[in-house]
Amino acid sequence: MARNLLLEDFAPAPQTVLASARSEGLAEEQRLIAFEQGYQAGWDDAIAASDEDQSRVTADLASQLRDLSFGFHEARAHVLSGVEELITSVMQSLVPRIGSEVLPLLVVEHLTELVQGASNTPVKLRVAPANRSAIEAALPSEPGFPLSIEDSEDCAVGQVGFVMGRTESELNLDECFARIEEEVTKFFSENERQLANG
Repeated sequence: MARNLLLEDFAPAPQTVLASARSEGLAEEQRLIAFEQGYQAGWDDAIAASDEDQSRVTADLASQLRDLSFGFHEARAHVLSGVEELITSVMQSLVPRIGSEVLPLLVVEHLTELVQGASNTPVKLRVAPANRSAIEAALPSEPGFPLSIEDSEDCAVGQVGFVMGRTESELNLDECFARIEEEVTKFFSENERQLANG
């Protein structure tokens, strides 16, 4: 009679297989959770590092802009203080000479504007005796409206009075140049104040 050979059974018991499958499922789930947590932690670290880099770059840029701004204003102030003497000299010597050459042209321009609406109204010019010949030379020989020129001791060299009916107006280059000089002086005073205050 043949004898059955009994071999040892190494197969896990059905309950062990089920428990093993459950533990593998739990292990896989834990691995996924750990992966998710690691991924999220890495992402959070990357965002924090990016924010930190952005803050550092912004702070560096702001510092560089402050330095550039200071350097620009300081250089501008030094250049302007060097130019101040030249501009003041031009204002005091060249501008009055230009004014004497420009005055007749400005008179003609102003007259043209005055008579555009009323060409038959007589116009009287009151001028400084020193300006009369230059103004007469600039005016057309036949202006197309009644025009007379009168010497006036009340008028300064850069000043012309216009009388048209009851309307009077004045062209005053000296006053205009004084205002320009005042503005230039104010500008350079402000520059010196900024240079002193940094």
